[in-house]
Parts: sequence; C-alpha cells; structure tokens
Amino acid sequence: MAYKLDKYDFKILHELDKNSRSPASEIAKKARLSKVSVSQRIRRLQKEGVIKSFMTQVDYRKLGYNICHVFYKLQNISSANEESFYSFLSKHNLIGYAARIDGNFDTYLVVIYQSNEQLDEALTEINNKFGQFIKERNILPVVHAQYFGRRYLAKEKEQAIEPVIRGKPKEIIGLDEISHKILQVLSQNARLPIIDLAEKSVE
Repeated sequence: MAYKLDKYDFKILHELDKNSRSPASEIAKKARLSKVSVSQRIRRLQKEGVIKSFMTQVDYRKLGYNICHVFYKLQNISSANEESFYSFLSKHNLIGYAARIDGNFDTYLVVIYQSNEQLDEALTEINNKFGQFIKERNILPVVHAQYFGRRYLAKEKEQAIEPVIRGKPKEIIGLDEISHKILQVLSQNARLPIIDLAEKSVE
C-alpha cells in the first residue's frame, strides 16, 4: 500500500530534491511550517522509508568522467548466480546504478568512467566472470544529459525545477584528495552537518 503524504510532506520532499542540504529553517519558511515540524516530518519520512537517502547531484563531466548505459540480456542463469551477478555489480567502483528490468533486456547499468580503456576493463571484467550467462549486451554512451528532478513532487507550477545539464564542460576541474573525500562523504549523506563532514573528510 502506498504511503499517504499530505501537501506539507510533498513540499518538504520537493525542497529536499532541489537542494538536499537545505536547512530545516529554510524549508520551514517555504512550507509555512515551524522548523521543529519540518525536522519531525523529515525524520518520520526516513523512518517510514519514504526517504532512503539524501543524494548529492555531482556534475561528473566537470571532473573528467563520462557515463554510459549498459543493458544485458541474461540466459540460463540460476537464482544463486543471478544474486552473485547483482552482488558483484553493487560492489564495483565504476558502477553507479544497477537494476533488474523487464522487456528486451534483464539488467540495466550506469557505468561512470574516465577513459575508454577504463570502461573496457570494467565490461571485460563482467564478461570474464559472468559471460556464460550473457546472451546480449547493448552499450549506449551519454553525450548530453538533462536531469529534471522529481517533478511528480511538484504540486504547483511555480515549484518547477530547473534542469541540471551535463554536457561537454569548458574545462575539467581538478580536485585534491580532501575535496574528493568531501564529495565521497556527501554522496552518502548530503545532509551531514559540517562538523561531521570535516571529521569524516580527514579520516
């Protein structure tokens, strides 16, 4: 059964989708609620599993990364081997997303990589380990992407989200070790307080 949300829940989720680091006080003003009420609702949405995590939108192209979508059609694979397949994918450091799908293919991956050699190495690794179960593979590199946010959370026209555009960058931004660590920590929890973020970034 779908979890029932009221208009305030939708507004809070919409604001978090636009900027997951928005403080409760700022969201409270836009939702016309108290800061305490917003904090309580966020905790309740987490407890009920409506909010799984607080995501950070990173423009990977500016960091020198590319992305491609990979589709697999599997064959003659047991349940145990299928679980091993998805477990392997979930632990691979170049795979940002994996899903079981219906249709002409069974599996969908998002691979994030810096060079064609790196992409080839990752796909070869998958093929070497599970090639006997792979009937067909389709690779689609992403040239230009626009992320429109979760528009179903916007209940009013003025709540529309400006798209996040990922195209060819004018320049590649180099990051030092600490900056990389900050992004890594933020990708796991975008609402982590600055003090905790500082501590985890120097561990």
